[in-house]
Amino acid sequence: MSSDMDIHQCNGLKSDDVKIMAQASVFLRGEPASAVEIRHGMKLTSVDGRDAGGVAGVAVSQDGHQVLCIILSHLPGEAGYQCLPVSWIKHMEGEVIVLNTCHEMILALPGWHSI
Repeated sequence: MSSDMDIHQCNGLKSDDVKIMAQASVFLRGEPASAVEIRHGMKLTSVDGRDAGGVAGVAVSQDGHQVLCIILSHLPGEAGYQCLPVSWIKHMEGEVIVLNTCHEMILALPGWHSI
């Protein structure tokens, strides 16, 4: 699935389509694939090392089997929420989620309805 499709899917989510959880396990692609725990309050940074905000929650499918997106809150200089594809997770550094995209791409994401 391409990044554009991932963004479109995340921004098209409706409250009735998902459950918002405070934490969830996500399987990261790569060699080897790994499972990481995403929790409310964790910090996110862009690939260029800039603060991207914090995890407000995780959107999962109604059956709870698939993590769909990360809900980002308090992007520096912005109010509200944004929805990020889990495919944007590059790796974890302790309690910090490092994204595989630049800060400008995150800023360009539309706002997401409030949780």
